[in-house]
Amino acid sequence: MKDGVVLMISNDFPPVSGGQSRYLYDLWSCLPAEEVVLMAPAMEGAEQVDAALACRVVRVPLRLQGGRLSKLYKTKQLLVAAWKFCRKNKVRQIHCGQMFSTGFAGYWCWLLLGIPYCVYAYGADLLEFDGRLG
Repeated sequence: MKDGVVLMISNDFPPVSGGQSRYLYDLWSCLPAEEVVLMAPAMEGAEQVDAALACRVVRVPLRLQGGRLSKLYKTKQLLVAAWKFCRKNKVRQIHCGQMFSTGFAGYWCWLLLGIPYCVYAYGADLLEFDGRLG
């Protein structure tokens, strides 16, 4: 095993349904279990999903619905959960399943702890910026 684990943070991970959730599940379930830790929302049905995975899964209680204030609160919760996990565990890299809430958590872990991170982007994320970047 390499020095430390790779942490994947995602708001969209089974039992959440949808394309991003399925993509991330398929991708991360194929990686060496001893080198991967997944951080995803705690929710009904998560126990069955987690039992089917060989890797460690850390579930974080999050409000997944709501307006802007709820999104800010969720971002703060993820940032704190990721930071605490990285402080207690040897993490060599962070993968962020979404651009904003999880990407922000990865960015702050990089700033505060120096852990490299990458952010996954999808078509819907990029459409939000259509015409605003250039």
